[in-house]
Amino acid sequence: HGYCTKGSDCKVRNAADPSHCIYCQSYIATPKHLPHWIVIKKRCESQLQAFEKFPEGMKKRFLSFSTALTDNLSAANTVISQLTIDIKEA
Repeated sequence: HGYCTKGSDCKVRNAADPSHCIYCQSYIATPKHLPHWIVIKKRCESQLQAFEKFPEGMKKRFLSFSTALTDNLSAANTVISQLTIDIKEA
């Protein structure tokens, strides 16, 4: 989902949750990674829609799952907006 430039100093290993990486100064996402982030965004939106249909008792049991989806959706929106900024030539 991007590049970590911190190398062996990075304390996050096998980052399955990309929302943990995007706010690190050593993380770089490029336009090459945009399709990956779009998939993350769509997947999170779909799963959150399904989560909203759960009964209230079930929602409480899976609140941490919902929070992780919300975090990843926010991360995806942040990266997508950064990678799709139109640069105007002077």
